[in-house]
Amino acid sequence: MLYLNLANILCKQEQFEEAKKYYQKCADLQPNREQVYLYLGDICFSNNEMSQAIQYYHQYLEKPEASLAESYFNHILKLGFSVRDSQEKLKRFRLEHSNLVNLLKPHVHYNSIVENVYHCCAPRTASQWLKKILVDFRVYQYSGLAPFPVGLIEENTQIPQRTIQTGTFPISYEQLLKMQKPEAFKAFFVIRDPRDLVVSSYFANRYSHVESQSVLKNRQKLSDLPIEEGILCMIDALEGLFKVLQSWAKAKDLSQNIKLIRYEDLTGDNQLSTFKVLFKHCDIAIPENLLIKLLEDYKFNKLSGGRNKGDEDYLSHYRKGVAGDWRNYFNDSIQQKFYESTGNLTSLLGYSVD
Repeated sequence: MLYLNLANILCKQEQFEEAKKYYQKCADLQPNREQVYLYLGDICFSNNEMSQAIQYYHQYLEKPEASLAESYFNHILKLGFSVRDSQEKLKRFRLEHSNLVNLLKPHVHYNSIVENVYHCCAPRTASQWLKKILVDFRVYQYSGLAPFPVGLIEENTQIPQRTIQTGTFPISYEQLLKMQKPEAFKAFFVIRDPRDLVVSSYFANRYSHVESQSVLKNRQKLSDLPIEEGILCMIDALEGLFKVLQSWAKAKDLSQNIKLIRYEDLTGDNQLSTFKVLFKHCDIAIPENLLIKLLEDYKFNKLSGGRNKGDEDYLSHYRKGVAGDWRNYFNDSIQQKFYESTGNLTSLLGYSVD
């Protein structure tokens, strides 16, 4: 226990090589302390010592307990989603992804006939919430499809097979068709009332979105504007996104491999039936009782710190969680600007024009 505590302290101080020595001593003295092998694997992984990291991960998973497999899954296969990691490490993760996934195959209850799933969407369509669901261990167990971060997809590069690509992926219909994909793939694009997209994008860029170069630029500009002018400014900023939505609205003869899903259905009263349709499309055979529990675990009030839908906190990523909020902000000038910029996009996407 002394070696373990000392190693943990050294890790907090970022003295990883020293920590590695004490973790190894702990493993030598207590070979049944599986967590130590996970820590050793993480240190090697962070140093791009992938073969040694995988060896430690193998040792961690030598026992068949499902709890160890789930811990490994939650800890290792989500490393690629960390925005704090270097590009070099993320690329290494992509290269080693299949080897890491192979360790979990004994814990899969159903292997999907689908090779890859592509979660495509406009921003502000609950993409991070849906990502949490798609990277849940239970989804993996009933599909055999491991999570893969959208940030690792490079042009003309096929993602590893047996994966669910998820994140914020505002790809046009034409771009999706041109992507390298296996024959057995499924894709879906999440749409939302574009008027709500405008309002949600305004609050995210103004207050809550994770900072990036583009977000900081927008935030600085919006902070100096009253809300009406800020929303008008956001309509201009979303010109490219409107074109992406136009491509999906006008898409002809969607193949049986590609589906449109409405944000309002994913998050509304028809949530369970919508997820049944979506998971059937993706060949994720999770039993209904587990699906109900899965959706319960990711309810708005749990992710928002206890707030119910409609209770607004504009500083939170989960600001309000309701559809139709645009009616609280669209006045005549915003309405006119919006329709000048988007034309008949709202009705093309199947939303009523008030």
